[in-house]
Amino acid sequence: RETGLPDGLGRWLDDAWEGETLTGYWKQGEPVAPFLSWNVGTDDAVVAVRCAYFKATDDNFHKNKFVPTNKNPPEVGVASIECSVSGSFYKHLPHVTLIEGPHVAEDMPNQQHNPVRDALSHLFHFGDASEENENADHIHNDGKGVTHININACDPRGVQVLGHMYEPTGRFFSSDATSITVDIERDDAPRRQRPSVSRHPKMTKPSEKPSARWLQKTLFMPKASATNSMEKLVEVEVEDSSEEENSEEEEEEEDEVGNGNQITGQQHHKQPSDIQQHSMRNAVTLRVRNWVPYMYKEALVFFPGYNSSMEYVLKSFGQFLAMTRVSRHVYPFVYVWPSSYNLGYLYASKISASDINEENVLKMVTGLMDAGITKVNFMTHSMGVQTLLSALRDRHNEKGEFIGRSDVSMCFQMAQDFEESTENEERKHGQNSNQIVCKSITLLNPDFPVKAFCKRGFLSLRRICQTITVVGDRNDRALWWSSLINGVAAPLLGVEFTEVLKPTIIVDPEHEDMGRTLMERIGRSIDKLYLENEMGQEYHQSGNDKAFRRLLFNKAPIDLEKAASDDEGKNRFWMDMDVIDMTGLDTNIKGMRHSGFGLNPMLLRDLGELLSSGGKRAIKRSGLLYREGNVFSYAHAPSFVSQ
Repeated sequence: RETGLPDGLGRWLDDAWEGETLTGYWKQGEPVAPFLSWNVGTDDAVVAVRCAYFKATDDNFHKNKFVPTNKNPPEVGVASIECSVSGSFYKHLPHVTLIEGPHVAEDMPNQQHNPVRDALSHLFHFGDASEENENADHIHNDGKGVTHININACDPRGVQVLGHMYEPTGRFFSSDATSITVDIERDDAPRRQRPSVSRHPKMTKPSEKPSARWLQKTLFMPKASATNSMEKLVEVEVEDSSEEENSEEEEEEEDEVGNGNQITGQQHHKQPSDIQQHSMRNAVTLRVRNWVPYMYKEALVFFPGYNSSMEYVLKSFGQFLAMTRVSRHVYPFVYVWPSSYNLGYLYASKISASDINEENVLKMVTGLMDAGITKVNFMTHSMGVQTLLSALRDRHNEKGEFIGRSDVSMCFQMAQDFEESTENEERKHGQNSNQIVCKSITLLNPDFPVKAFCKRGFLSLRRICQTITVVGDRNDRALWWSSLINGVAAPLLGVEFTEVLKPTIIVDPEHEDMGRTLMERIGRSIDKLYLENEMGQEYHQSGNDKAFRRLLFNKAPIDLEKAASDDEGKNRFWMDMDVIDMTGLDTNIKGMRHSGFGLNPMLLRDLGELLSSGGKRAIKRSGLLYREGNVFSYAHAPSFVSQ
């Protein structure tokens, strides 16, 4: 109904000294995420982002229970997190508001009921509908342009233009649209004279409208009434050449590529104007009014650490999203698990590896798959790595022999360079065409034993992902206390470790007593992440040298037999992963040195580049210096150095 209040995408301007300029989405006069706010006189900046959550715990929103439980079915929803990003950082920020849901995920998600899909439909970033979105590759057709537009009226929430977002509301559906208009225009201009045409269609303002039109349609002045819904048009290129005109070109393309494969932007090295000018002579443009294409995105799932309430998790992860451009490239998702507090550390560690927790992770991953997500990035902090590794751990029999992957791991494709000739896993379990890709796994200050990770945990991660990153600190005090609790206190109390935390499932009487010494954690002992010589000898004796080299950071040929017999440590088998040493960073990190990913500028820039680039390895990222083995450090100056 018309209320005269700002509604939809717009901009509020107030040029007073303490006035505010706010650009983003509004709902009946109230700004809702996503939006960007600037203070005119002080340049204080506030950003509000959206983040989905998967609440797999019985804890309330503000505080965890001492004895954690997860008996209730998980809940899914969307939160708005308002964060300071520049100037004065306000004390009351970050601030979390639950704006969608929660929806109960009682059963495994399916086509009829998938709360994860519903949550993703409410995730969008300010700028998804802007002119900067030039890479909407979800609407390309093998690099040849769009040939049709799909309109779906089966969703009970409203009509959908597949691959598009309804610009007045910023959602993937419209419940109030009474018509959808598609304009068709033809242009006989050659491709080289129209730089806006590309393999990846982009949005452009219609040329017949003045340049000030964009500002006029997104402007809310103080005390002004709401403007009409924006009429920005979507412009995409389609091919309009006859089969006779294209036949010769297709034959030439087949000859160049071989075996009739299609030419893509990576396979073909000629300029587009050389081969496509003929076929694009008569270009046709389809414009859908009020709908804009949204950029194809991957999913980023964050597993928080110990003593993290749902409110705290959303605040810390929301601050990370607000300080980076990650949410422009991924759908952010938080997995909230029962993590206890204070002296409940051992309770949290035990429930992280429970069957119910693993089943809830499976529900979340299945929901992402059913929602159409094909690529997932995992990021953990502290004890969150135990939840992830418990869900992805390999299955072994009583003799310690590999018998298969977990149900969660089977949702993901094997890494491209990972071929186990001895396991024959794909023949046992079958190849599922619906499997998704794990693009990257990032472990921040991970609280996990070194021996268990080197002998078992790393292999379960490397099996599905080629880009594994560990960010650690040699002076991490929280992980020192963890080493003491797990190495000394737990054995004295008779606590039995979960299977995922043990270096082997075979009971060895000589090494059964693992206690009364510090149990090193991988987030602190970052220089010990290498495979033992015994493992190299086992692979060599079984004739699997190639399979073992795949697990190593250095792919150069080496004498495996000689290196495996080296007892002096000169030829260590460094694991194929990037280890980032953040010990030298000294800004925006608390005294415990256990959490800095939300504010430290070096970490923010590096993690943002890692997640935005689709899993770029450390050797190719800027700001990192290679040291030795698989360890990198940041190129930076201490805070007390000035010029």
